[in-house]
Amino acid sequence: MKKRFMPTIVAFIILVILVIYANYFETEEILLPGAQKPEQIVDLTQDAVQSITWLASEGKNLKLVFEKDKDPKITEPSSYRADKSEAEGVLRHLSELKSELVVAENSGDLEQFGITASSTKVVISGEKGDVELTIGSKSEVGGSYYLTKKGENKVYLVSGYIKGSFDKKLENLRDKRLFTEAFVDISKISYENGVDKVDLERASSNSTDWKILKPIAYNANNVVVADLIAKIEGLTINRFIEDKANDFEIYELNKPTLRIELTDKNGNKRVLKAGTMSGTETFVTVDDVAVHGVTTLDISALRHNTSEFREKFIPVPSMTDATLVELTDASGTVKLTKSNENWMYNDSKIEKDTVKDLFTGLSRAEVKKYDELRDLSSRKLENKNECKKLRIKSDKEDMVWYLGELQGINMWICNDTECVEISTDVDRAFNRAIDKIRTIEPAH
Repeated sequence: MKKRFMPTIVAFIILVILVIYANYFETEEILLPGAQKPEQIVDLTQDAVQSITWLASEGKNLKLVFEKDKDPKITEPSSYRADKSEAEGVLRHLSELKSELVVAENSGDLEQFGITASSTKVVISGEKGDVELTIGSKSEVGGSYYLTKKGENKVYLVSGYIKGSFDKKLENLRDKRLFTEAFVDISKISYENGVDKVDLERASSNSTDWKILKPIAYNANNVVVADLIAKIEGLTINRFIEDKANDFEIYELNKPTLRIELTDKNGNKRVLKAGTMSGTETFVTVDDVAVHGVTTLDISALRHNTSEFREKFIPVPSMTDATLVELTDASGTVKLTKSNENWMYNDSKIEKDTVKDLFTGLSRAEVKKYDELRDLSSRKLENKNECKKLRIKSDKEDMVWYLGELQGINMWICNDTECVEISTDVDRAFNRAIDKIRTIEPAH
């Protein structure tokens, strides 16, 4: 038994050794009959590449530089920020380039492969030296391209995707972000969109709440303001036009249709202006330096009227601050006063929940539109003496609204300065409160 067991053990150990060897040492790809092993054309890792240069047959070269722990940059034909994603994609494609096939070991006629003096040449530079590649014509079958490497006589066939890396132009590699900084510390916004002019200010340095300073002091719609800042930060250039513009009038940027000034907590300002449209683009400038084309849809997304910046709920004094509530309808006026933190009606104490429900309902009624004090007849507000009237007074303010008739799910209300289209939650809150106060037995 022992004699038969030992050979089995030995065979198992040999099998394990063979499996380990096959997995860790014999890892080369098994080729089909007649196929060639792919050759690494550029003997540089991505980390070892210092620059990539597109040699120009006429004009200036295009050079992309890579430095450790820094964003890639363009140094030729001039200094520009590079598009990080685009630059890293080119770097990856060229440094990992392998051949599909060696079609000629020592070709004396490169023109038959579309490789001439005018062919696109790219130089990949690293610590070990330069690798210059020339791309030729497209092969008749398979969509691959012919390519040669300076210092060799071989002609390679490489995958067609690499052609895009050889065809890069300056506008392809430039950073297309209009702003490179993150707008996390914006404290003030001066906004002009035609006749709409709004000044906004953050409520406090650590707050996400905004307030309108001009044209009239209001609470701002925080969602709209945050969205505006995010969209400005994310603007991208569709077409590079002038990096140092001298004549802004030709783009109508001397009288911009949109002007947005952002100021951070340290007082640093950035000013975005939008001028005339050209096709699907709008000319823009930042800080009156460069002029570039930005997609008109992106600029249109920044345009708001004054009312859109306002909070989507009417400003209601807090129940804590309020000292007087008056509700008036066709049957008369219900008047509530506060005494020692208790709400009183005709010298009787009213349950706080009744008053709380009124304040909650009013503060949750969503505004659909702010408008001028006009069209009162169509909004059922022409005769205020026949309208329901809501008044809430505090030591700081005296709020009065007149309620029009219901018009579907919305209604119009007005005060002495403006009309507001609002949800009918206002009417329901008004009716519940006045009916309950008139019908329930007040608590003593």
